[in-house]
Amino acid sequence: MRLRLPTLGRQGAWAVVDQVLSSGTNFVPAILLARVLGPSDFGAFSLAYVAWFSVLAIIRSALMTPYTLDASAAEGARWRDITKRAGGAIVLVGVFCGVVFAIVGLVIGTSSEVGQALLVVGILAPGLALQEFWRVAAFAASRARTAAANDAYWAAGQVVAFSALLVFGNATVVTSLFAWGAGAWLAAGLGTVQLSVRPRVDLAAVRWTREWLGVGAYFTATTAIFAAGSLGVAVIIAANIGNVGVGLFRTVQTMFGPVQLLTIGGASVFLPYLVRGIKSGADGTRESQRYSLLMTVFVTIYGVALLVTAHTLLTNVFGPTFDAAAVLVLPMLVAFALDTVASGAGLLLRARALGGRLLVAQLIGTVARIAGVAVLVSVGGLRGAGWGLAIGSGITTAVLWAQVALSSRGDAAFPDATTLTTAHELVPAEAG
Repeated sequence: MRLRLPTLGRQGAWAVVDQVLSSGTNFVPAILLARVLGPSDFGAFSLAYVAWFSVLAIIRSALMTPYTLDASAAEGARWRDITKRAGGAIVLVGVFCGVVFAIVGLVIGTSSEVGQALLVVGILAPGLALQEFWRVAAFAASRARTAAANDAYWAAGQVVAFSALLVFGNATVVTSLFAWGAGAWLAAGLGTVQLSVRPRVDLAAVRWTREWLGVGAYFTATTAIFAAGSLGVAVIIAANIGNVGVGLFRTVQTMFGPVQLLTIGGASVFLPYLVRGIKSGADGTRESQRYSLLMTVFVTIYGVALLVTAHTLLTNVFGPTFDAAAVLVLPMLVAFALDTVASGAGLLLRARALGGRLLVAQLIGTVARIAGVAVLVSVGGLRGAGWGLAIGSGITTAVLWAQVALSSRGDAAFPDATTLTTAHELVPAEAG
């Protein structure tokens, strides 16, 4: 399997554009609404917003990543059939989540701002989920430009909706959420035209979900453990240093935001590429190593530039009180670089549908991160917490590549849910 750099480079460039647009449809409205709504209403908006993206993370892991494994190597009528069934599953799950949000909103009460916000998310949920699915489908079909265009439709819809709110001066929690999600419904509808596919909301969608439920469960558990680890690190820092420590950590993470767009965009393109190579009989290890090396070079260059300018950026962009976060830039750079070294291994395990191995690596890495931060924060304060995180990232990286090596060797003694056997399907692994 040759690494077709020109093709992947073009796809990767469009993937980064897509990530910029995707982040923009969430970040820019948040800034606008914080100024227009005020702290109380914006707080209700934020609670509903965070609740939805927490659910969306589960949908991505449980259904959209398995879809990528199923569809990336398919073409023509087969690709359309898989996409129709998976799209139907996404719509059904979106409706189900919408009903849950609506019920919770009604229980809280329609007189409450939070209750109203959750009701609106319940209405928007199917369109929000389907819009995200079209992006994933476009990447699976090697059409990253289509994914970027779909996010551009969402952005255009938001511009119109928020302009109307500002002109007519009717910005409330409810209208603001509708304005934020209206573009997603527009993009969800236009996605059917872009990809010439309509979701099948029938038993075929249910059967597709059942076929991939085992694989998706491992990916979902991996995501949940990662989220729990991030929360655990924040709690430890808050307990030892206070909220200011969490704030300084978050500030440095924000400074690495631009390069994170690159890594997320690269993963969106590289995972389907790996799936296609593996289903054609390739191993994928060397390509994953090259991908990790390339991403690590970009991250390191950016991180070194950030390290040199840290004091200036923190003082002039965030304010003089944030200058204390400068001690975190070097350990966070090391942690982020190590995570990038591991990125190819994580994507390769996903492409091979080895969710069990990925879950074990994430569990070990999460325990290492929490333990490292807990031990070193008491010794070195904020700087120690940063190096504890870096140590955890190093252990995670080592375990992930070890799992890749074991799976490449065909270690049948390790229990897992599935194994790739043909160019088109996944079947249960034989007992070890």
